Amino acid sequence: MAQWLLRNDGFFVGSSSAVNCVGALQAARKLGPGHTLVTVLCDSGERHLSKFQSSAYLRAHGFRTEAPASVDELLASTQAPLPACDGAGSMLESEERAG
Repeated sequence: MAQWLLRNDGFFVGSSSAVNCVGALQAARKLGPGHTLVTVLCDSGERHLSKFQSSAYLRAHGFRTEAPASVDELLASTQAPLPACDGAGSMLESEERAG
């Protein structure tokens, strides 16, 4: 997600921000049109230049290095769903209200 955001939107985010964006996209898919979601981009990619943003490092560790064509392709390539939150105002409560 971090590389996709950098290549497509110019956002240079770190791993925490990337995970927040994946969670927001998953929630948006579940909620459908007509809802507003907000996420926090809480870190930059500055600390990840030698690994997270390095195609050579990613290839050496079996990660995909080509950019997905769309957000749908990006999300389809994830291996496992993110765990649900259980705090106040969490995704679980949002799902229950939507559902």
